[in-house]
Amino acid sequence: MSVVIYTKPGCPYCQQARDYYTTQGVAFTDYDAQNDLARRKEMFAFSDNDPTVPCIVEDGEYLGAAQPIFLEGHGGKGKMRKLIIRSTLFSGLLLASLGITAQAQSTNPQGHIDPQERRELRADRREIRGDTREIRGDRQEIRSDRRDLKADVRDYRRDRRDGDSPAELRADRREIRADRRELRGDHREVRSDARDRRLDVRDYRRDRRNARRD
Repeated sequence: MSVVIYTKPGCPYCQQARDYYTTQGVAFTDYDAQNDLARRKEMFAFSDNDPTVPCIVEDGEYLGAAQPIFLEGHGGKGKMRKLIIRSTLFSGLLLASLGITAQAQSTNPQGHIDPQERRELRADRREIRGDTREIRGDRQEIRSDRRDLKADVRDYRRDRRDGDSPAELRADRREIRADRRELRGDHREVRSDARDRRLDVRDYRRDRRNARRD
């Protein structure tokens, strides 16, 4: 009999599967499906993209997320029961249930997000991060413009004290007022972008919660 076990480091149920086949004298091949991407893809081909480990394949047949374990206290000595394990590669969630078959267990363990929904969530997260960087850049630019405006106001007041011509002072004053209006407009725009970003973050968190419930 050819046995292949796809596991992840630190999984106690994966170790139970190894111990069982060792005590039965059955040789098996152990692949790390968490750190070896090629083996993970190979496992997904057997499990129909179910990330649960241990994933056991006997003679090329996928047994599901189940390991036959010899249990003294369950069903009498010498009887085999199936311990269904839910230990996802992504969330690290472990769920164990005795006495049911692998087919009876949901193919979507609690906390596991559909790959398509995960890609959409990642795209939303990247967009939110991009918006955050843009808002930060706009705020830095506003702070720089505000410093420049303050410098212009100081120069205008100094020129007025020094007795510059009224025409030059009026021109400087008009320019300062225009800069103030522009600065206020930029500030309102950044606040609006920040509000939109907060709404996007709220929608993202809601979508992530819903995806984990489904």
